[in-house]
Amino acid sequence: MVTLHWTTDERTGAVETVTLVALVVENSAAMPVRIRVGNRLNGELRVPRRHGLTEAGWDEGGFEGVVGAGERRSLGYAVAADETESPPAEIVWTERAPETEESSVGGATRHDSPTGLDIEPTTAGVVRALGDARPPVDAVPTPDRVEIPDAVKSWLSAVETRIERYETGDKETRGGEMGGEKMGERKCEEMGSGRPEKRTVAEQAEEQELRRRIAADERTLEAVANRVQRVRERVESTEKSNAVGRTK
Repeated sequence: MVTLHWTTDERTGAVETVTLVALVVENSAAMPVRIRVGNRLNGELRVPRRHGLTEAGWDEGGFEGVVGAGERRSLGYAVAADETESPPAEIVWTERAPETEESSVGGATRHDSPTGLDIEPTTAGVVRALGDARPPVDAVPTPDRVEIPDAVKSWLSAVETRIERYETGDKETRGGEMGGEKMGERKCEEMGSGRPEKRTVAEQAEEQELRRRIAADERTLEAVANRVQRVRERVESTEKSNAVGRTK
């Protein structure tokens, strides 16, 4: 005799309500029994999955599998619905299973293998039993981290500092132009004076020096970029030559 026990748990999320169904199929007979369990809830049945594949024995209507003599089998699935029926599932049919057909995880027929694993002789069965063939992330070597030489980092930082000084228009250091008007002029207008504030000779000289150094930085950066491009081309050419040599 086959008996079905069940419980339900309604879960409400931000998008939808899902009913979780937990079943226990008990076979009190002295022989293995193949069963068909059907879902009675209205809504999309969401079957259990392993490694992205539907568990063996499940389809869009329910589960079919074998319960061994005197054994119990636990099943579980979800339905995208908040309506509940009592019971949520039913035993559609039962039949005697061959003595060699034993119950297994997911309800698939067990096939003996040298590894001792319960593997269904299909591609999907192998994936369910063995999992993803890709190695774990922590076992994959990561590329070596590239460190920029300290001298290069220091030089680039100095260039960026000069550019930032010019872009921000530091009143105290250069009194430069922003938005088409001199900052010194804006400062005087905000103070109520109609005449631009004259900058000192030292301030003018500092601004000119900053512009001169930025112009020099631009020429240097262009020269470095050209040099880097030539070196990269030589490295790529060397790698191609090595690859051709290995194939001979």
